[in-house]
Amino acid sequence: MTQENKNLVTNYPSAKYSWLKSGGIISNLYKIYNQIDLSNLFNDNDSKAKSLLVIGNLSNTLIKDEGFKGIGIKLLGDFTNIQLKSDHMLVGAAVLDNYLSKFCYQNAISGYEFLYTIPGSIGGNIFMNAGCYNQEIKDKLISVIYFDINENKIYEKTISKLKFEYRKGFQKKNTIILYGKFKIIHSDQSYIKDLMQEYERVRNQSQPQKKAFF
Repeated sequence: MTQENKNLVTNYPSAKYSWLKSGGIISNLYKIYNQIDLSNLFNDNDSKAKSLLVIGNLSNTLIKDEGFKGIGIKLLGDFTNIQLKSDHMLVGAAVLDNYLSKFCYQNAISGYEFLYTIPGSIGGNIFMNAGCYNQEIKDKLISVIYFDINENKIYEKTISKLKFEYRKGFQKKNTIILYGKFKIIHSDQSYIKDLMQEYERVRNQSQPQKKAFF
């Protein structure tokens, strides 16, 4: 039976929420709303010793049928927000790709149209350096802000100090990606919208979708 409180869901049915509608049970899923929740969880050395799984939109993760017995992490709250600064965007790891793409369209920011058709989250993109249409997330990143589990501290590293490769991004052990700082380049909204629609058309030709946003 699933039991739930503010920060802990036991027996989380991953199949119910996954993109593929398949997968086993996560025994203990911790809902993390802010940095204090994260710090409190890993103040306990027992938590540090257990296997860790951070889940986003479950679009590229499939839990085995026998389930996951370690600590599952679901970032929410502060990590679902986008902050627009003068020279960058601070994007929470739990922000969905599609949402960021539409946010950029609404604010006349170009370069993120390719995210419109990716069903993942920003944290997952940074982890695997996701990309399509000859673009990769590393080309948009300024820095990655992450939580070091062993030290129980938050750090920031610029993209120049990270070794992103094809489909391999920020994969430092015992860390959790919290935010990405992204570049801002303004452009005409009609151009941005046209490009998003074109990417959607190309996607639908090979992977038909049931909904459109424009």
